[in-house]
Amino acid sequence: MHSPSLNHAIYVAIVPEGRSHKVIKCARLHGLSGATVFQGIGSSCRGLLHFFGLDNVHRDIIMMIGDLVSGTSAMHHIAEKLQMHKSNHGIIYSSLLSCVYGCSTLESPSKGVTSHMSKYQAIYTVIDKGKAELVIDAAAKAGANGGTVINARGSGIHERETLFSMSIEPEKELVLVIAQVEIVPAICAKIREELHIDDPGMGIIFVQDIHEVMGLYSPQ
Repeated sequence: MHSPSLNHAIYVAIVPEGRSHKVIKCARLHGLSGATVFQGIGSSCRGLLHFFGLDNVHRDIIMMIGDLVSGTSAMHHIAEKLQMHKSNHGIIYSSLLSCVYGCSTLESPSKGVTSHMSKYQAIYTVIDKGKAELVIDAAAKAGANGGTVINARGSGIHERETLFSMSIEPEKELVLVIAQVEIVPAICAKIREELHIDDPGMGIIFVQDIHEVMGLYSPQ
């Protein structure tokens, strides 16, 4: 098994609908040249989405890949530009990548970057369309404070959208929950139990370590 690379990361920004162009423009100015935009819905478990600071409204999800030197700089500038220190202005986080293929702009690895691990992880659950709220409710029972529903659909029944090299069929939904590392096992267990994830064809869960995160909102 290859150890994670310290050279490249995926950067994910979740912002109010219509602001993806600001994220992409700022990213390009600071070294992240490519981006993929998904449409999502921020959803609250308890009336207020404590970590995202987002209520049940449409969101733009922007995914970008870059080296850690350029990417970290871009991430800080994006957070500043969109005022992510304020509630309802979005979040941005990064996760280290073990390898990158098919992107010529990332062929030269950066040097002298040290690893830094956040206390958060990202939980992705892919389930049948219409079950996203069940996932969010199950996660809430285990201590999560909300999530984002990502509708990654093809335009036709035979088309596919891909996310992290995994095919997402048109009738599926993807739910993203960010939580503290210590409660992630309990959240995954609760989703598995209530959504019967271990039964064939019922869904899949995968967890990503978060390298750095900005914009998480937790009211006092």
